[in-house]
Amino acid sequence: MARFTEGNDREIVDQLVDTWRERCLIDEGSLLRPDEQLWTRPHLATLIQHFVDAQLEDERSFEEKITTQLHELDPDLQIVPAHDRDVWLRVFGETSPEKPACIRTRQ
Repeated sequence: MARFTEGNDREIVDQLVDTWRERCLIDEGSLLRPDEQLWTRPHLATLIQHFVDAQLEDERSFEEKITTQLHELDPDLQIVPAHDRDVWLRVFGETSPEKPACIRTRQ
């Protein structure tokens, strides 16, 4: 579970979350591609079908599974899951050296 620690600038986190909520959830836009409509109902329905309804339940790592799942998606949809990872890393910081590289390869 994530925890706020003293010394972290909560205002920056709140601004990021507000921007994400406005651009992505309300305006169906994108943080990573500001001129595109990515967070639309049809796109989210496809992602739910692809990631939630067809989960990969095997011994592979998260990175291996998400790489497989992302490669099966239309390239225009591959960026949507990257938003979650981008926001996560901005809020909680790097948790492993591989995660930022994984996000960069999806952009």
